[in-house]
Amino acid sequence: VGVLRAYGARLVLDDRHSGTTLILDDLTAAPLRPWIGYPVLVIGHVTGAGYVVPVAFRVLADHS
Repeated sequence: VGVLRAYGARLVLDDRHSGTTLILDDLTAAPLRPWIGYPVLVIGHVTGAGYVVPVAFRVLADHS
């Protein structure tokens, strides 16, 4: 859970609980691009130190 942001061409998530920045896999994170700047819950597989492959997500703020 954290705020999604773009860092260059990559999407990263500033994790609210640990305070770390998680790098999201480029290919599987592509559907998240419209939600940059919003808090999101990302469910996925950790494949390396701070690297996550998202498989599902939920936007946690009003985005209307």
